[in-house]
Amino acid sequence: MHLSTDGISSGAVSNKSNPIAAHSGLCLRSANNPDGPALRELIFGIMREYQLGSNPPYDADLNNLEEHYADGYLAILETENTIVDSVAFSPRAIAQ
Repeated sequence: MHLSTDGISSGAVSNKSNPIAAHSGLCLRSANNPDGPALRELIFGIMREYQLGSNPPYDADLNNLEEHYADGYLAILETENTIVDSVAFSPRAIAQ
């Protein structure tokens, strides 16, 4: 599968959903700020499962997705309008 950078990267925000042919019901799309609450719930829920606490300096990207990933890419995988996974690439993370 080829991921385009038509979402948070380059300042353009798109919620164009890309169905995954081999997996009916799953869609991969660029994330945007309205996805923030559901994405935080998913990520912090996983962290709680592994008894990991929040780390505000590292979790700050989840408060403003569009700003933080403007020079990177953040995609979410969803099914039935529920976020089930995410992937992010950010040059900022490499620079730190």
